[in-house]
Amino acid sequence: MGVLGGREERSGYEAFFEWRNLALVLICIVLNLGIGLIVTTLKLPFYLDSIGTVLATALGGLGAGIIAGVLSVVIGSAYTPTLWALREP
Repeated sequence: MGVLGGREERSGYEAFFEWRNLALVLICIVLNLGIGLIVTTLKLPFYLDSIGTVLATALGGLGAGIIAGVLSVVIGSAYTPTLWALREP
């Protein structure tokens, strides 16, 4: 591996699994869920629950955005059962 600016160059999975990126994903998940809860509680006609996903993608790259988005939906659907795509009638 080469050296870039005094730091060891990382690629792929190694670059993603740094504390900075993991913290970014967790913060963006909380942001998605928090804003989604506020919008649902106030019954606003906006879908603002993906702001964290956009932020994660802009700051951390495509991988961080995908993980933040998917985990937000999975965790959010656990406490809001109406979001389940396949549920029994």
